[in-house]
Amino acid sequence: MTKNKKFDPKKYLGKKRVFQSLSGYSMISRLWIWDEDKKKYTSPQRGKRYFARRYIFKGKRRFRSSPKSFHSIEEATLWQVSGKDAEEETQSPYDIETSSKSNEDKTLYLFKDLIRDFREKRLPLLSAGSVRFYENRIPHFSFFDDYDVLDIRPKVIDKWIKWLNSKEKLKTYQSSRVSFEREYVCLKAILGWFVQQNDDVIYMLPFKERHVEALTKPLFGNQKTIAYMTDSQYQLWLKTLKKHFPEVYLLAKFQKEQVKRLSEVCGLKWQHLDLKAKTYKLCQSVEWIRGKGIKPKLKDGTKTIKAGDFEILQLRESVVESLLEIEPDKTCELIFHNKGKLWNYREIQYRYDKAFEIAKLPFSGTHILRHTGATDFLNETEDELALTAMGGWKSTAQARHYGKLMGLTVRKVIESADRKRKKAM
Repeated sequence: MTKNKKFDPKKYLGKKRVFQSLSGYSMISRLWIWDEDKKKYTSPQRGKRYFARRYIFKGKRRFRSSPKSFHSIEEATLWQVSGKDAEEETQSPYDIETSSKSNEDKTLYLFKDLIRDFREKRLPLLSAGSVRFYENRIPHFSFFDDYDVLDIRPKVIDKWIKWLNSKEKLKTYQSSRVSFEREYVCLKAILGWFVQQNDDVIYMLPFKERHVEALTKPLFGNQKTIAYMTDSQYQLWLKTLKKHFPEVYLLAKFQKEQVKRLSEVCGLKWQHLDLKAKTYKLCQSVEWIRGKGIKPKLKDGTKTIKAGDFEILQLRESVVESLLEIEPDKTCELIFHNKGKLWNYREIQYRYDKAFEIAKLPFSGTHILRHTGATDFLNETEDELALTAMGGWKSTAQARHYGKLMGLTVRKVIESADRKRKKAM
């Protein structure tokens, strides 16, 4: 909320909707909506633009009422001085126990209608992977289908979490499920999109700290961990991979040393490589869509680089040496390929996992190489900004999530323990 004397309609305050406190009027504010075309805040085209609160008494205690909207200041001030039953005023206009159907003048916009609009207007703008992310989680929101979106308040989220954890629902989840964190992220994004699409709607996202804690806590005792390999474990695994699956050996080495996503590494082309300058122009990646018979495809852009843009990678010396070992295939423009074709994700995952199994290492998957590369780089340089740029993250917080800085003493102890274990084998 902004004070009257400081409010400048032509100055964007970082929010599309701004409430201006009116001087001379206690607990009354005016709503302004940012007009992108006019480059200034304007009055809402429809609906009520004034909002007021008033003091109500319950016993000897005084409370501020819930906000109420009006067409004019006169209506707002009249409401403030009028005497209505206190019990009536303590009821929030967004109270979830209030039946939406009892409000005859209220136009319902059900959650299932929001999902329909989200699918029609938002999903077509997203990548295939993002669409799959939403579609896989929308069924978990069927609980909200018949709720008016404005009635989805904190208490409703409490009920939804209880529903998610019911005995009937728990039986339907895979034993490998870690938490409901992705469902939380997905629902938050959908409700956030609703707010962005409706400037005149007064709605706050209903998530409280208790909800985040409940939705991100481990399920079935599965603890989410960020795994990475020590240097000796990595060298053992790499040696095993080279022996049994040499076709992905250099691919894995590039992924780890350059801290890149597997989809980016599999989309590398010779034409974008400059070995003399030790650089690579990253502008494409592979898109893997789950589904029987669906083949991988090369697309412009990556997870963090827009189509048409590019990023110049500075290659490490060990990576340059590895690339010099590869003899380009005249029939294929890709640096890393499977007999002239794009690698299928599952084909690489199988080889990585099999190498872990043969080496008797407690790891699996492909993403662990990105964690390991980030951790090693951070320990070598202690430079989070450099790691952020190298891994292509948007913030140092994301880079820090992948790379864990270990004290030199702890690292030496771990390496020593690994050497002793290797001798005992």
